[in-house]
Amino acid sequence: MKRLIIDITVGSFNFDYVANARVESSFDTFTDTASIMLPNKFRKKNGQTIVAGTSNLFERGDAVTIKSGYFPKLPTIFQGHISKILPDSPLIIECEDDMWLLKQVNLVSKEFTNPTIKDVVEYATASLPDLKIEFDDETAKIGAFHVDNKGFINAVTVFEVLKKQFGYNIYFRDKVLNVRVLQSLLILTNPIHRIGMQHNVIDSGLSFQRDDDQDMMIRYESKQSDDTVLTFFGFKTDGELVITTTVKTAGVTHSWNIPERTTAQIKKTITDNIDKYIWTGYTGSFLTFLEPLVQHTDTIELIDINHKEREGKYMVSEVVTNFGVGGGRQEITLRNKVA
Repeated sequence: MKRLIIDITVGSFNFDYVANARVESSFDTFTDTASIMLPNKFRKKNGQTIVAGTSNLFERGDAVTIKSGYFPKLPTIFQGHISKILPDSPLIIECEDDMWLLKQVNLVSKEFTNPTIKDVVEYATASLPDLKIEFDDETAKIGAFHVDNKGFINAVTVFEVLKKQFGYNIYFRDKVLNVRVLQSLLILTNPIHRIGMQHNVIDSGLSFQRDDDQDMMIRYESKQSDDTVLTFFGFKTDGELVITTTVKTAGVTHSWNIPERTTAQIKKTITDNIDKYIWTGYTGSFLTFLEPLVQHTDTIELIDINHKEREGKYMVSEVVTNFGVGGGRQEITLRNKVA
């Protein structure tokens, strides 16, 4: 039987036990979070008993590293900082990844006339000058962009606008800030994990769907130099692609907003990418063990000996990891079929 091992460092304190820990990680939510639940009393290395709420052993902002796996492997599951301490019984330490650092800085107002995505992201992250950032295309123009600081505006506020208007997913992975649109996420060379539906899956919330079943659409806007706006909608009907200028509503809409694109360029982009948004295959989540350790934007290759036609490769959009006295589990959510 595999033995679960734990190694957690909070500030200068290290411990190898926990009542329960939960890590939520997704490229959709900007910030990865973790929650560490400890007993009301626990012991430091010198044997001193610390009672929750009566010691400054832990402080907001302390660095946090969470590792867990099956002996002898001990991979890192989370790196970040304490965002909140709940001195209840049991003691709960809530954490966020490095996005927490960016949330602490109030940005000054700034107006960009014709910036690249790199210009705006570097402005938003200037408080971390040594931050490593990876872009799909750092020269991509996004048109006029204005940040009006009426109240507290931080980097994540800016990132939310970049996601809503231009489709950028901005997230940390391995301490690197990634700035990517969905179509580029689907071709990243991240690890591929083979998962057997009959062998590795503890519980499945997956469902199989055809592209006709999905109420999903691409909405593409492009502002021209004369201030007019080209707007196109892409979706599937009876398995066939439809591109139209007629307004259509959908349950899920992926919006792109890229300036100065021609009608031909817009239609080609929608055609080239529609299958990355609307696909025939699995959707939903499944529960598995902590091995192999999976991160969002990794690829899951599903193996189904009972339904060979349902096999395929899917991008991971979210991983929720729980471990502690009850063992370890990963709930993995699939987003798009990639092959």
